[in-house]
Amino acid sequence: MDESRKQFEAEIEHSYGEDFLVVDDDGDYANWITADLWEFWVKSRAAIEIELPEWFSPHDCGDRAMWSDAVEKAIRAAGIKVKE
Repeated sequence: MDESRKQFEAEIEHSYGEDFLVVDDDGDYANWITADLWEFWVKSRAAIEIELPEWFSPHDCGDRAMWSDAVEKAIRAAGIKVKE
């Protein structure tokens, strides 16, 4: 199970209880509300797009790199938290 689904299921369990996390034989959520919410969750995550700063070549050695603070700034500008 990926991190996004773990986050989703934690929110569902907190708000609705573990009964809303039951899955059927196909692995889909048995509860239609949970199934719809999962679909909305996936679509909202798919819409996230972050424009990263341009690459640069440090010391003209041909290796490409980015400054981590510039990447962190781009991520935060998209409204996403950066884990410390």
